[in-house]
Amino acid sequence: MEISRVNNYSAECHTVPQESERLNWPLLLLIFLLPLQNIYLGKIPSLGSGFNILNILFIFAFIRALMFRSTAFGNSINKFIILMMLNYVLSLFVATSVLGWNPASPNILKDIFFAYLMFFVTYKSITGLKSLHACIWASVLPLPYMFKVFYTNLSWMGFSTYTDKLRLNSGTFKGLGSNEIAAFYATYTFVLLGFALVQYDKKKKWFLYLCIALNVYSLVYAFSRGAYLAILLGLVAFCYFNKNMKKLLVTLAVVLLLFVFGADIFPKAVTERFDSTFAEQEERDESAESRFVLWNIAMEKFQGSPIVGVGFNNFKKMNEYGKDTHNYYVKMLAECGLVGFGVLVAFLIAAYRKGLLLLRLSRDNPLYRMLATGFLACTSAVIVGNMFGDRFTHYPLIAYFFVYLAIVAKAVDWNFNAMQQHENNTTSNQ
Repeated sequence: MEISRVNNYSAECHTVPQESERLNWPLLLLIFLLPLQNIYLGKIPSLGSGFNILNILFIFAFIRALMFRSTAFGNSINKFIILMMLNYVLSLFVATSVLGWNPASPNILKDIFFAYLMFFVTYKSITGLKSLHACIWASVLPLPYMFKVFYTNLSWMGFSTYTDKLRLNSGTFKGLGSNEIAAFYATYTFVLLGFALVQYDKKKKWFLYLCIALNVYSLVYAFSRGAYLAILLGLVAFCYFNKNMKKLLVTLAVVLLLFVFGADIFPKAVTERFDSTFAEQEERDESAESRFVLWNIAMEKFQGSPIVGVGFNNFKKMNEYGKDTHNYYVKMLAECGLVGFGVLVAFLIAAYRKGLLLLRLSRDNPLYRMLATGFLACTSAVIVGNMFGDRFTHYPLIAYFFVYLAIVAKAVDWNFNAMQQHENNTTSNQ
């Protein structure tokens, strides 16, 4: 229904609210700090029970958002996020019935919900282009510092050839690992690229290009095979939705030819790590082989309880290795069953459709068009990245996705509000 109204109203897609804008400063500081775990976990004292500076900033951001006139429940994405939260509550009850009460579960669930709730606070806090730009810039400004920490960690390891110790470099993600920091760079760099392409200020444009280059460098030396594939598929999506099919085909053809003729186009350590992805079973490294074992165990658990699974956070306790599935979709099937898996798929489809809708609405608006393109590539990378690990429940990694989704949803709603106003004016004139 929404998409069917788009074609006749592209000229009205530039309208945004004209009210005087006020920024949600606690939210902007929260967005800035989100990926800097080394600071808020390592340098700023917490209040215990997982309650840290981020939680305090979120409370202030929530209170500040309540002061804005805009509603947080005016778009179609809300129901899918609420369904995901309800699914986790259901899964918590299932987990308790299967293995008993786990005292750690509420705190883990709180962190998951924290990322989801970022959508509502961000959506309500964006009242115009000034606040929209401010939210994006708040997510950009940590990147040079993140690179500094990552490069400092890398420099003392030595990386002329691949060794497993190189995967200890998690940059500012103190509580996570190298796979997660790589997934961060593989996912959100596309939003930066789209934003950079529509900057008129050369200083801002080149600063964004610098951040993109730093992200790509860090991604290359994070040695995450899943992130390599995620950024490759994201690049395909970015070029496709940006209508640069000719450039895409030329680029992929050149890369393919270089591979065919054995050109060393990547550092040796990176090539060694990537080649191990496609090794025969007897030649796989321990990390790759363990994933196949865990996936088989997870599917056995799913077959034993296909509707609701074995319960939230129970898989680690129910396999002899004490490890996660290293695949979020398999994890959802094992722990939340078809119910949870269906809710997740429905949410990802809804998010993708929201990006597509903004793309169709913004044919005459470069900012919205490139934000939509970057977000669609970002969503593609999220979908691919979660095939190689849980990239969805760690709030430092996934919260930016909900921030960018809120930006896209707000831009779509501005456009539809303009359409509705145009339709009302046309009706009254008749």
